[in-house]
Amino acid sequence: MRPIIEQLRTEIQAETSKLTAICTQIRTDAQTETKRVAAVCNLLRTEL
Repeated sequence: MRPIIEQLRTEIQAETSKLTAICTQIRTDAQTETKRVAAVCNLLRTEL
């Protein structure tokens, strides 16, 4: 039974690492898009 638990633990850690990387990328993308939207809003504000 022990080897199965260890294997599951290893697989869960690997999947957790993948999800952490995905979340980090989403956070970075969201920050980039937020800055882009803010720039567009500022541009519109100066144009109006």
